[in-house]
Amino acid sequence: VTISSSMLVINKVAVTFLPAPSVVLFAQLFTSAAATALLGAVGVVEVDSFSVDKIRKFWIVAFVFLATIYANMKTLQFANVETFIIFRSSTPLLIALLDRTFLGREMPNKRSFVSLLFITMGAAGYVFTDKEFHVAAYSWVAVWFLVFAVDMVY
Repeated sequence: VTISSSMLVINKVAVTFLPAPSVVLFAQLFTSAAATALLGAVGVVEVDSFSVDKIRKFWIVAFVFLATIYANMKTLQFANVETFIIFRSSTPLLIALLDRTFLGREMPNKRSFVSLLFITMGAAGYVFTDKEFHVAAYSWVAVWFLVFAVDMVY
């Protein structure tokens, strides 16, 4: 949780000083790919080679993941970190419902479900009282919320 929250703050600072989320995201992904290739080349980690078969099987997963982190960056461009954290904390209820609907998994027990419901109600309360409400911010949060849900269930 600490690393994830720290990354949110770092990404918020990055898109504040360089208001081009695509560039920031490209730099992060390029650096990760280069580091992985370098570590693979020197034998520190095993890196699978590209194959058309793997690309065909996994391109949708990669695209949805990229859409999730792009929407995350756009949200941080327009909203404060607290807004994003509030929405992120409300995703488990939706994921539980989608897991039940599409994957046949059990719903959380009554106590957990009520807790998740209260967290979601708290997020809704935050939205209704947000003094820094911006349509662009909440539009991107909504996009992130939906794409994240697909990413978690798919």
